[in-house]
Amino acid sequence: MYEFDARIGFERSNLGWLNFRGFYTAILEKNDEIIYAASIRIHGREMAEMPFVGTESKCTGQGFLRKLLVAIEPALHFLIVENLVILASIEIVGMWTKKFEFSHLESAMIRTIISSNTLMFPECCQATERLAGR
Repeated sequence: MYEFDARIGFERSNLGWLNFRGFYTAILEKNDEIIYAASIRIHGREMAEMPFVGTESKCTGQGFLRKLLVAIEPALHFLIVENLVILASIEIVGMWTKKFEFSHLESAMIRTIISSNTLMFPECCQATERLAGR
């Protein structure tokens, strides 16, 4: 178990880019072992961001990420979220657009993201998936 010094104060920061409130973690388990994990934050009905998705290298290429997404999407539908926005390195954004049908951001979504407090890192880009039925 990791503990953070309360003086760091990420949760209480008045700086928008240091606001990490509202994140949830989705995990995919197999035989009581965590196979995949994702961090998700909902920004109202318009979008949810998923900036972190990770696994061990031995678990890649086995369809586990698709299973995690299949589990996450109904929860977002229930909450009436219209779009899922991911953050990906430039090298792998093609995987998201080809395998998982995410698309590059349109200008309306860019405006939504700019007005929200989403995470962004150097040499990364965002892609979005419009959730079915919305």
